[in-house]
Amino acid sequence: MQHFALCHQGLKKADAMRGGDAGTPFFCFAASRCFLSLEAALAFNMLESVTSSSTTAKWKARPAFVSTTGQTFQVTILALIPLTMLNLLRNKQQVSPAPYIFFHSPSGHWWEEGTDPILLNCRSINEEAVQHLLSSLSVNVSKPDALLAWLETNDASYITALHVHLDAYYKAPSAARWSRLFEKLGREATNLQHLSVYWDHEGYLHRGLGKDISFVQALVQLKVTKTISIGGFYAQRWPEYLEEKMGLKPSNDQNIPGSTWSRMLKNYQKGTEGIRP
Repeated sequence: MQHFALCHQGLKKADAMRGGDAGTPFFCFAASRCFLSLEAALAFNMLESVTSSSTTAKWKARPAFVSTTGQTFQVTILALIPLTMLNLLRNKQQVSPAPYIFFHSPSGHWWEEGTDPILLNCRSINEEAVQHLLSSLSVNVSKPDALLAWLETNDASYITALHVHLDAYYKAPSAARWSRLFEKLGREATNLQHLSVYWDHEGYLHRGLGKDISFVQALVQLKVTKTISIGGFYAQRWPEYLEEKMGLKPSNDQNIPGSTWSRMLKNYQKGTEGIRP
């Protein structure tokens, strides 16, 4: 039996990759990980209770086993999911407050569902016809080469939010490929206000870039003016290094004392105390 941990970054990516109705129970199997939509969790009666505030919803999960295609998987719903994510999953048709574009294929991209058709059909965001739609632009990327190719004909200064997802599998992009992207964005993404980075980790087989010094050294080339958020699995000293070099204190909404994520992160960070960029 395999055990899978569910995270809100994975939810967002899986739901975006699916591109379907968020009300349908959905399973996405990729890179040895299972992502389960909120609606599917509710449908299978996995959640015991829910409490919410203005910014977060806390779910208490019951152990759940879901059988599909003859296999049984244990699913854990983790402690904290932002309400903005819940809204996205519940109502995929709502228009984003800002244009949102995804780079999760080796080449090409796609826009968030509900994006203005003018943006969908333009060859480049540099065109005058789309300028009024680009007071802000969010980019979600796990394939740096795809974004680099797009930036050859699109102005990086329109990007106001960058969401980086670092996959952990044998063909995942290397730190060197990310470095080329960050070098370009460091020069040209002059209006970057928000940065979020999620380091994936798949045990001893696919460790990801959470302990890679060259990656975090490349990351600090970005010039971010308002917020930095981090998640997933990374070396112990990365947050203080990012704050020192970028001038902003990173936040981690997953790392709640006593939570499952906090325990998983502490276990991952054992032995990384001496890793200094």
